[in-house]
Amino acid sequence: MALVTPSDAMARKQRGWRHLDVRPTSEFSRVRIQGSLNIPYDASFLARVRTTLKKTDKIVVSCRDGSLSGKAAVRLTAQGYRNIVVVYRGITAWTASGLPVRHAN
Repeated sequence: MALVTPSDAMARKQRGWRHLDVRPTSEFSRVRIQGSLNIPYDASFLARVRTTLKKTDKIVVSCRDGSLSGKAAVRLTAQGYRNIVVVYRGITAWTASGLPVRHAN
């Protein structure tokens, strides 16, 4: 697992990487990165990931500040997911970088 800047994460998304946001749904619904998939990092996280993502998928993982996404990436790697990167400082850094987000209506 590697840490990437928000701009590197955006470039990876543009090259077809999946974007997994592990924040609670309440946070995700307020503001999110366009095209990201929300699977909260909770007790059912791995079960829901298995039904949605393939172990061969290239995955960018984010949360609010990087703490949950790091934990999620460690668990994903332990389950055999190999192409994982984490957005350094999460959506906080993403928005601070001026990258596009989608706000609740």
